[in-house]
Amino acid sequence: ERSVELSHFGVHFSPFFYLLLPLYYVFRSPVYLIWAQAVSVALGVFPVFHICKKLGLSGKVTLAFELIYSFYPCLFNGCFYDFHENKFLTTIILFLFYFILCEKRWLTYAFSLLLLSVKEDAAIYLIVIALFVLFNAKKSENKTFIQKYLDGFVMLSMALIYFVIANKVVASLGTEGVMMWRLSDYFVNGEESYFSVLKGIIFNVGHLLSQMFTAEKFPFLIWMFLPLMFTPFMQKQVSSLILLLPVIPINLMQSWQYQYDIDYQYTYGVAALIIFCALIGVKNLKGNTKRVALLMSLIMCATISTHVISPKIANNLSYEKNYGAVTKDIDKMLREIEKDKSVTASHYIMPHLYVIEEIYTVPDYYKELEQTDYYVVDTRYADGVEEMTRAMGDDYTLVSSSSFVEVYKRNY
Repeated sequence: ERSVELSHFGVHFSPFFYLLLPLYYVFRSPVYLIWAQAVSVALGVFPVFHICKKLGLSGKVTLAFELIYSFYPCLFNGCFYDFHENKFLTTIILFLFYFILCEKRWLTYAFSLLLLSVKEDAAIYLIVIALFVLFNAKKSENKTFIQKYLDGFVMLSMALIYFVIANKVVASLGTEGVMMWRLSDYFVNGEESYFSVLKGIIFNVGHLLSQMFTAEKFPFLIWMFLPLMFTPFMQKQVSSLILLLPVIPINLMQSWQYQYDIDYQYTYGVAALIIFCALIGVKNLKGNTKRVALLMSLIMCATISTHVISPKIANNLSYEKNYGAVTKDIDKMLREIEKDKSVTASHYIMPHLYVIEEIYTVPDYYKELEQTDYYVVDTRYADGVEEMTRAMGDDYTLVSSSSFVEVYKRNY
């Protein structure tokens, strides 16, 4: 990664990936990863079902929320993009809420650690969940107030300690540290640190608000809350709204445009929090108000998801029809490249070369291209082709081609 031999922990601290490794030994393909994350998102219907039961919601309301979850556009829409650890957040967070409601201490702690293992900034979600537990701690049949308060304190401590450790690991193993540049709008005196960002927020709240509520970010809020008819805000206890706070640092504060776009992976953690808040909000509603809210939410989710997903499905089907055979021929050609050779390839060709031990991408935003054993050129896009041609010079010979892909081998 980053064009050097680099542990992924130098980019994101994601021990969670090791849980995917056993089955990867069986299904050694990028396709397995795509299926794994899709299955993970789909599994979220189970904690939703159990949370509904725990909250005492009726069978009809439970079924409605199962369908709402299944068609919530801010969840499965991102599965049409790439593989990313963020997409495992939703189901983990929802199961964590279920175990909190069931007062299962050790399962709560276990899923807290599982949540943290996904990514260094997952600590933000656990912090607000821990605060939710602390603010809503009260005596029950199984636990005293002190025991519940202790659970919240332990979860909060886990999140804070893990956040510090994870950031230090990324900083020590990586070339850039954590991606602080996405919060560069809040740096004070050019100091790149979380403390500097905090100072920038405290001493210039107006600037924070102007960055959060822009014309580009307002539609993101509509995408996230309109399909649920704003039920996450219908809380009897205002303290429950603390669960919605991660929307600010994860999405609205960021200058990276993908953070506030439902086509990508940055919705999955906050989506789980929003859905749980919607469950609590609907529980607080009565009679016709509850029925209307659920019916409208179902209609909105179905309508919006159809609008968002239909073009993508049509595009995929069209591509398979027009290029399916071509792609198979290209894959057959690429399999002739020796696994132990170094390869430089155009961006969209890289997943098809996953068996290659040493592979570099083009365009490369981190350093100049070097000569490798092979160059694989995607002629459909001009981006990077000139750079590859310059790097190859006269030292390479075209050895094979299929449709829009050309393979060049270095002369020895």
